[in-house]
Amino acid sequence: VSINLNVVDGSNIGVPTIVAQSSTSICGNNTVNLCTGNYVWSNYQWYKNGVLLTNQTSATKKFNPVAVSDTGTYYVKIYNAQGFVNSQAVRVTVYALPQMTTPSGTRTICSNTALSINLTSTVPGAYYTWVAADNTNVSGESTSIIPTNQINDLLVNNSITPQVVTYTVKPYNNGCQGSQQNISVTINPVPVVSISGGTSQSVCRDRKSTRLNSSHLVISYAVFCLKKK
Repeated sequence: VSINLNVVDGSNIGVPTIVAQSSTSICGNNTVNLCTGNYVWSNYQWYKNGVLLTNQTSATKKFNPVAVSDTGTYYVKIYNAQGFVNSQAVRVTVYALPQMTTPSGTRTICSNTALSINLTSTVPGAYYTWVAADNTNVSGESTSIIPTNQINDLLVNNSITPQVVTYTVKPYNNGCQGSQQNISVTINPVPVVSISGGTSQSVCRDRKSTRLNSSHLVISYAVFCLKKK
C-alpha cells in the first residue's frame, strides 16, 4: 500500500510545495509506504505525532510490515538551500488482525442436538463468518456463509455410524481478516434397538435372559418368572 503526498517540485520559487495528502486505514501486517517522490537538492525528515523520527530521512517512509503501534499522524519536512516546507498531517490507522481464541479440538454431540459454540478472538468487538463443509450423512449443517458470533446449527446424523462436520470460521476487525480456524463436530447416531429372535419370544418358567441389539451397543436384560405354589 502506498500513500502519496503528491509533492510538486517548486524549484521556480526555491522551495518544494506539498499540494495534496490523504489519510487512510490499513490492516496490520501489510507493507505500507508514505511517498513524496525524489526532488533535486531536497532533503527529508519524517515526524510522527510531532516527534522527529530518528534516521527517517528518505523520500519514502516505509512500514514492512505495518503494526498497530504505527498508528499515528505523520508529516514530512522537505528542505533545500532555499528553505523548507512541512506537509500537512497524514493520519494512518492500523487495525489489528484478530486471532481466534475459541477452543480448538473436536466437539462430540448426540444426533438431533443444537450446537452452541461461541466465537471469540484477541480483538474485542471482532465479528465472524462461519460455514460448514457438507456431509451427506448429516442434515442441519449450514453450508452457506453465516455472519454471526455463534455456531448454532441443529445437527442430525442420518446414518448408523458417527459422522463429522467441519466448520471454517473467519474473524474480522474493521474489514481486516485474521487467521481462520477449523472446528470439528462429531455427531453420534441415535441407537436403533432390535430384539434378537423376532418380535415374539417365549420365556421360561423359571428364569431366562434375552438380548437387545442396537446399531452400536448391546443391551442385555433378564426376565424372571414367578412360580405358583
